[in-house]
Amino acid sequence: MTRTSTYIVSLLALALLTGVGCGESSVHYNSGDDVTRVGDNTDRDPPDTGNPHAQGYTLRVVGDAASETYLGQTARLQTILVDDQDQPVADESITFEILADTGSPDVRLQSRAVITNEQGLASNLLVVGDLFGTLRVRASHPGANAPVEFVINITDAPTGDLRVGVDYSQSDLAPLSMVQVRLWDSVRHPCSTIPTFLPPADAPVHQADLLDITEMASFDAIDPTHRFTAVVYGRGAFDQIMAFGCLDDVSAEPEAITDVVVTLDLLHLMSTGVYNVESYWDFREAISSTGAIGSTIVGAIEAISNPGRAIADLAVDWAQDWVCDNRSLEECAIALAFGGEARDTIEEFINEQLSRMQFFEDLMAIGQDLNDTISQMKVESILTISNKQVGEGELRGVDSWRAMNFYWRRNCTDTSPADCGEIRFGLGSGSTIGALESEWDGRLADYNRLEIDAHELTVPYGLVILEILNNTLIPAMTGGNANSISGALNYWICDNLGTVTVAGINLPIGGVCSSLVAPLISTYANQFLADLDFSINLFVEGEGLMYDTDSDGQVDLIDEGIFHGEIRRDNGPPTQMEASFEGTRQP
Repeated sequence: MTRTSTYIVSLLALALLTGVGCGESSVHYNSGDDVTRVGDNTDRDPPDTGNPHAQGYTLRVVGDAASETYLGQTARLQTILVDDQDQPVADESITFEILADTGSPDVRLQSRAVITNEQGLASNLLVVGDLFGTLRVRASHPGANAPVEFVINITDAPTGDLRVGVDYSQSDLAPLSMVQVRLWDSVRHPCSTIPTFLPPADAPVHQADLLDITEMASFDAIDPTHRFTAVVYGRGAFDQIMAFGCLDDVSAEPEAITDVVVTLDLLHLMSTGVYNVESYWDFREAISSTGAIGSTIVGAIEAISNPGRAIADLAVDWAQDWVCDNRSLEECAIALAFGGEARDTIEEFINEQLSRMQFFEDLMAIGQDLNDTISQMKVESILTISNKQVGEGELRGVDSWRAMNFYWRRNCTDTSPADCGEIRFGLGSGSTIGALESEWDGRLADYNRLEIDAHELTVPYGLVILEILNNTLIPAMTGGNANSISGALNYWICDNLGTVTVAGINLPIGGVCSSLVAPLISTYANQFLADLDFSINLFVEGEGLMYDTDSDGQVDLIDEGIFHGEIRRDNGPPTQMEASFEGTRQP
């Protein structure tokens, strides 16, 4: 009976132990990152070898137990579990633990327990975070004869210095004001994804600006594991992107200086488009008394500046005709005989009268003001530039004048606005002057130099002068009493002349002046001016500089434009002239 009770108790104890062992079996899983984890219960019994006195398994470190890693990186920890026959043991849980409290939440093991694979290997990762120094990690198995330890020394990662230089061969043709060197992450921003004129929106990892293109941009203490896309922008005078270069997969060698060179290519300018242009024409040489315009103006002024002889001639002719028609032949002969003396008498009388007037002063003022006003002209035009069908890079320009502006600054002061005294003539099919347009051939040379070939434009300049005289100068100089040369002569001269007696005959000088002399002289002067046409030939010296000011590859500004040419009238000798111009692209 005693034996039976003892046997039953032994069976119950064995069953209890067996049940407890089954209940403590833990579930393990594969995380997909070469680390196999188990739950919180990491205690597993070694398999029954059939020998209760066996030492069980052996746990070893794979690789070096002592290793080095860098701040912010990870260290791989690997063990192998073998049995007493030195055969790998699979499906066993290996426990890992950091032996000291680091005080940093960033220092951690990726898993506390790892299941061995078919080769008996268990791999774990130690995330070192921002901790300097030495860490010890223990790996253990309950059936192994002893745990193993890893010693990880954490240091700063080795760095290298990176220097980026530029190879730019167009400095003489298109000098740069600055070079920008930018380093972006090579994975996010390879060269194939970076537009020429549009840098990536996110800030570069590293950047530097070079005022001297022969220098190199230096980036110190670069992580050698980080790979960059090196992008270089060449900037111009308006901070516009003129040149571009890009190089993939740039990195620094550890503990060394690495030099790389990026080739910088000059970008093409798109010159075609529509531009608002202002040009400033200098006719001072042509306005001089010997110039193509001046000789005609001088003749017109002289025609009205000495009216005494013209009035005397007409008055005597009228008197002789009246005597011969109404008196005897004898009296007619006497009148004809005294004609020369009469002319001198009348001219002397008129000049004496004029000397008491302000006629000459006013006339000289008009002549001087006219010269000053028409010697320089501002033109507003719309320039359309297109590509020609023949010849690569050849351009065709159509310059449509929209307004001519002159400036009469008699009443302006040094503090007056720039448009003080402006006389503006709108141009077009419905205007007094008409439509003016020129066409030229040219090209874009030396990157941004616009060349304009010779062309011709005819301007009805005499009509412009008459408009200025009749609508501005004469009304102002006569207090609004006249708006033509004829009206001015009547106002200044004829209204103040009476009669003169010659050989007993009273001659109505004032009437002759108003009815005959003033209209005749006015017509004479107008004819001089209205016939005044001249052609401006612009030769290849005509040029300007084209700039892209907003980094889109299109020309936005034509600057430092200049025309060299000459003014020709009829078959007379040409007079040299020049003009400056500038233009801005229409929106």
